[in-house]
Amino acid sequence: MSFQTPDHAGSSRQNLWTFTVEQVQHMTGEARAKEAAVALWALLHGAATLEAGQVPGENKPASGFEFGLSAWLLLAGTPFPASPAKKPRR
Repeated sequence: MSFQTPDHAGSSRQNLWTFTVEQVQHMTGEARAKEAAVALWALLHGAATLEAGQVPGENKPASGFEFGLSAWLLLAGTPFPASPAKKPRR
């Protein structure tokens, strides 16, 4: 089963991706926007999939989404430390 319409499937998806990256870029900067957008997308998709499967319950709290989103928000705005210089081989 496909939910795509031939005329708009690719362009709508691309527009949504572009919009998401642009919004994320405000927090992360341009260099990390795409990878941060993929991470956010994965978090949202995973949460929606778990909810649809009625997975959250007593032993698997739904608050895991809030935890994941809080972690994403914290790290998205935190600059990565500079990569350590590689030591020359002897």
